[in-house]
Amino acid sequence: MLKISLVESGPAFCSRWEEAESLSPRSGLLQKLRSTDDLATLVVLDTWIRNKDRFSEDGVEGLSLVNFDNLLLRRDKRKVELLVIDHTHAFVETTLEDELGQAWVDERTIYGLFRQFEPFLTRKSVDRALAAVKQIDLATVEHICDGVPRAWGMTQALSDRLSSCVIDRGEKLASWLPSALFEQYEMDLVQEEGAR
Repeated sequence: MLKISLVESGPAFCSRWEEAESLSPRSGLLQKLRSTDDLATLVVLDTWIRNKDRFSEDGVEGLSLVNFDNLLLRRDKRKVELLVIDHTHAFVETTLEDELGQAWVDERTIYGLFRQFEPFLTRKSVDRALAAVKQIDLATVEHICDGVPRAWGMTQALSDRLSSCVIDRGEKLASWLPSALFEQYEMDLVQEEGAR
């Protein structure tokens, strides 16, 4: 017997089904990405919004958190498109009230950087993604935060605080993220070349 449930009015999430597969540790699909710049964009976005649920070096008790299921690859005839999903653990681990502040703005942990991405990241692609972040102004972020339903606990004061922290963090990213991403990697390349 089919049971029909009525949906009540109110805020809700919705999603759509996509035929795609998760990234896997030995996947060769990244070689076929339509745009490898998308990987730099993802790392910059995840670091900006502190998305711990995809990839984080500061997992529980210092262990890395690697969640391949939050990164999908959709094949077409010749190429692969990157699809990112599930941002439920972005911004904070507990509550916005408890975590938003200067320490949140200043934190320098890199998120979203799967080891499989490293060969594809370039300073140019990271700089482009950081420039895109700088183009997002406070009014835009405020509009987005103000759109969070009040039924979900977002107050005007909290919306203003989140907006301010997001903009401040975005402005600081360019001062530390490129060197954090490339300094050790480039040192390793110099050592390998010198060893030959």
